[in-house]
Amino acid sequence: MYSFVKRFMVVLFCFLLILCGNIPKIVLASDNHVLINGIIEWKKIETLDESAGTSSTDWYVIALGDYEPEGTFSDYLKAATKFVNNLGADGFENDRINDLQRMFLAIDASGGDSSGYITQADIFSNDKYAIKDRTINELIFGLILADKTNYVFEGNVKSADFIEAIILLQLADGGFALSGTRSDTDMTAMAVQALSPYVKENLEVSKCVDKAVNTLSLMQKDTGDYSSFGVRNAESTAQVLLALCKMDIDYENDSRFIKQGNTVYDGLLLYKKDDGSFSHILGGNGNDIACAQTLCALVETLNKKVENTPTPEIATNVPTETATTEPVATVSPTETISLPTETVVPNNSAVTTNPEIENKNNISLYIKVGLFGIIAISTFLFLVIRAKKHGIKNKAFIADLALILVITVIVGIAINSLDIKTPQQYYAETNKQVNTKEIGVSISIDCNTIYNNSTNIDTSLKESGLLPENGEILPRTDCSISEGSSVFDILLNMTKESKIQLEYAGGITNSTYIKGINYLYEFSCGSLSGWMYKVNGEFADVSCSDYILKEGDVVEFVYSCDLGRDIGQNWSGEDMAP
Repeated sequence: MYSFVKRFMVVLFCFLLILCGNIPKIVLASDNHVLINGIIEWKKIETLDESAGTSSTDWYVIALGDYEPEGTFSDYLKAATKFVNNLGADGFENDRINDLQRMFLAIDASGGDSSGYITQADIFSNDKYAIKDRTINELIFGLILADKTNYVFEGNVKSADFIEAIILLQLADGGFALSGTRSDTDMTAMAVQALSPYVKENLEVSKCVDKAVNTLSLMQKDTGDYSSFGVRNAESTAQVLLALCKMDIDYENDSRFIKQGNTVYDGLLLYKKDDGSFSHILGGNGNDIACAQTLCALVETLNKKVENTPTPEIATNVPTETATTEPVATVSPTETISLPTETVVPNNSAVTTNPEIENKNNISLYIKVGLFGIIAISTFLFLVIRAKKHGIKNKAFIADLALILVITVIVGIAINSLDIKTPQQYYAETNKQVNTKEIGVSISIDCNTIYNNSTNIDTSLKESGLLPENGEILPRTDCSISEGSSVFDILLNMTKESKIQLEYAGGITNSTYIKGINYLYEFSCGSLSGWMYKVNGEFADVSCSDYILKEGDVVEFVYSCDLGRDIGQNWSGEDMAP
């Protein structure tokens, strides 16, 4: 009897594993060296010198410089130095400060000395780049660059000026953002990284960082990871892990960053792939930027464990100020790796995400497992009764066992195929059918900016013949749609009607992130490229699935190759277009 029970439990366990095969895989890898080497192997680091000067490659080198301080980067250093020299031929007049800061950091990480270039480019010159005119990204970069390279300020600008300017840009909810009034996960984490060396010596910095850390705690998902633009992603999660390490916060045990038993580190491992890479979003393929940023986060956690340094204390007698407004992450599939850098914003939006609704997406799985559990227990009890009556070697019992196993498999398959919805999901799908009143709107899709950046266009896309010569994927088209519909609804309808390819993340119950239109994707034209949208000429600050249309609205989806600057969106908060 005991032997039979053991066999039955083994069979039952196998069936449960099959039924629950769609549960996200948990990566049991505590050795950071293994994870780091997996990324290095996937990236094929030995060829980095061939792409020196590109953002992702430069950040890989910066991370590797921390991981292998004695590593050999002579070939990369020569290539990077040559690249920067070419940029500086005209006095660096036409290049963004962020690009220069990244390259200088890469040169130092590969064993070079960027101090001469920093002076030549006047990175810290108030005469050339007034503090008041700099974006939050440039301020954070500047502070990191000065700290990382031990730069000695000689002019009238000091590190204190950068610190003061960053603090002044802190939002009411305790975080930071490139624009708008709602905090962005990545920019908040970057600000914490930049300010972390000064928390013990500066009271205002400690208060600022304390608020930002509380905000990051509120932003964390129950799964341990973080989202941008309503989409959970590895880059945002890695940035927060970096920030916690910079602050020497125990990310494994600090209750502020443990949700439902999941740490930030656990959240990051959700994106690990079998080939050693990390994906940008859950279930995606290995992504270069996600891998580079994750590499830096893993190196930082490894270094902190080796150092085993005590946690820095926030300046004494500083009252704790908790964010009073729930922070909201804005879109930023980031390009940042080890330190703050450009934030790619394929769609200029800030989205309120509701963890309660997000968690309900798993209810279907729980119900299925529960149903199968009930059936399995009932089957087990039935077989126990039959075994006692006939004995386990009786032909009648063996026939019953075979029949029950077949039925269990069939029932398990049937349960797994059930389409179970929460009320939110059901009504989200049916609301449109209830509302029959229609409104008139118009929509256009344009990618004309790619022709000003032809050298950055993905080669395969350039040769595909898919890109329209005039940049118009969809000319302005008047159409009607049900009242209460969103910008995403009209985009989905019109791309289907016009047979235009569309790929997105999210959907009916989650905020939607536009990944690609007509096979033109984020990063297809450089690391700062992606899709954004406007309504009546104004860039929106919510996801396209959360923007409800009104009669007469004019929707424009436009492709940016430069973080929105080339299409009139200035992240300092002022329109660039006349």
